[in-house]
Amino acid sequence: MTHQAPHWSASAGRVLVEEVITLHGLEVQRRKVAYGNINPKDATAIFIRSALVEDNLEPKIVQRRLRPLSSPLAAGDRRQRVCSSTFRLGRRE
Repeated sequence: MTHQAPHWSASAGRVLVEEVITLHGLEVQRRKVAYGNINPKDATAIFIRSALVEDNLEPKIVQRRLRPLSSPLAAGDRRQRVCSSTFRLGRRE
């Protein structure tokens, strides 16, 4: 098994590498896999260079990966309201 040509894929939202599996010199399988699982340090460097420096991010990926700070607070407020409405004065309603 060998890994070739790591690159940033904006549509996948991650660094991919081509994995080639051979058996006695005959190519059996070729597929793209996440490079972060194979070499996290290099994958991070490729991500920084290709996605951040070259500004090669798709807006959908940015929104999903870099959520605004208000989202976790809104979720926490929602949980707090549910808990306070379920348990009043120490008794369950």
